[in-house]
Amino acid sequence: MANYKVALIAVWYGGAPPYFEAWSRSAEYLKQRYDIFLITDTDFSKRYISENIKLVNISMKNLINRITKTLDIKINVQRPYRFCDFKPMLGLVFQNELSNYDFWGHIDLDVIWGDMEQTVNDDLLSKIDVFLNGGHFSLYRNNEKIKIR
Repeated sequence: MANYKVALIAVWYGGAPPYFEAWSRSAEYLKQRYDIFLITDTDFSKRYISENIKLVNISMKNLINRITKTLDIKINVQRPYRFCDFKPMLGLVFQNELSNYDFWGHIDLDVIWGDMEQTVNDDLLSKIDVFLNGGHFSLYRNNEKIKIR
């Protein structure tokens, strides 16, 4: 059976949320299959970071420029929350970082994780291209067909 590898992307700007440590510790449940790319300008150096969380330090301005360049559109993001409008396109924006993963997805920091293998396992992943394509947790097969949907 395959052992699918999944990258998850979370975007967070501003100070660390009060529940960050609980979120980070819960991410340990995911470490067998999932790496989490936390796109941020926040200094989390004094916080607990699970080993499967990869901090991608990038300013809001540089993220806006990266989205603009990748998608060839001009965007006007005044508040960090508006980056949620671009979640489904993050696979293109971060395609270099995601190149070694079978699936990628987007998540929010206000989700406390548990044992995902009960539901999202190799059997399910072998049969799907998209899983829950909206909201706090979504997965997409990392291939050209899905990137251009």
